[in-house]
Amino acid sequence: MENENVLKFGLGIKIWCVISILGSILSSLTNFIYGNYSVGVACIATVIFYVWLLLSKKRMAFYLIVFVAVARLIIDLIVLKTPMAFLGLGNCLITYAFLYKYWKQMK
Repeated sequence: MENENVLKFGLGIKIWCVISILGSILSSLTNFIYGNYSVGVACIATVIFYVWLLLSKKRMAFYLIVFVAVARLIIDLIVLKTPMAFLGLGNCLITYAFLYKYWKQMK
């Protein structure tokens, strides 16, 4: 018998997490090639936290994704002086939109 209290994510959030993981991997490779190591490390952290979100289904993983996105925003604005960093916050908003219906069930 399967435990009925186990939270199962729908296909939408799973696909979005995979897209975010692939995008972060590509971004980390690009940043390492161009010598932006701090942003590359932030992208690797994002990959780790998205995988953790998919496996654990915990709010803490989402909070860490947001934390890394804000840290990356600050790094991009101060060091790289690029406004493109705001796109990372959009990623968090889309992730939250997918997670919204599961939010009360998440620990």
